[in-house]
Amino acid sequence: MALTLSISAGYGSTNVAAGMQVTYVASVTNSGATAVTLNGLWVSRDSMSGNAGVGQPTWQTPGVSVGAGYPTLAAGSTYNYPFSVVFSAPNMAGGSPNSAPGGAAPPNNAAYPIDSGFSFTINSLSSDSTTASATYFVPVLSTVAPFPIPQGGALQMNSGFNLVNFLTSFA
Repeated sequence: MALTLSISAGYGSTNVAAGMQVTYVASVTNSGATAVTLNGLWVSRDSMSGNAGVGQPTWQTPGVSVGAGYPTLAAGSTYNYPFSVVFSAPNMAGGSPNSAPGGAAPPNNAAYPIDSGFSFTINSLSSDSTTASATYFVPVLSTVAPFPIPQGGALQMNSGFNLVNFLTSFA
């Protein structure tokens, strides 16, 4: 067992929203005593997660024929390979707080939008025939407002909560 994998958040990975391209970093650590060749490194979206476009890390040397551009990982070293993910859901918001005063769940609406969390797995294969994998979970925010926007900037007073909030905030 020479390789250990991990996934870390890269550029733009805080407050991930649907439709946004996010960069993650796959870290490959050779914890063995000898150098090994990285024969495969790929990312897959878990089947139970929602829709996401997962890019593959660039780990081979560009412009080299297949099989000749595999990197050799020195013993006791870590190499980082970035990859990108675009989350396409959730594309609808959860229930409106105005339709359920007091924090109760709105009627006939789910409390949270579907597909609001994603997980993906990175896998590797090395020249000594060992495999490794690591899984990463990402909560994704909806790009749709979670409640109706008041028309013309007006307050929505159909809920006592909004009136109390207005009076205590601005009065």
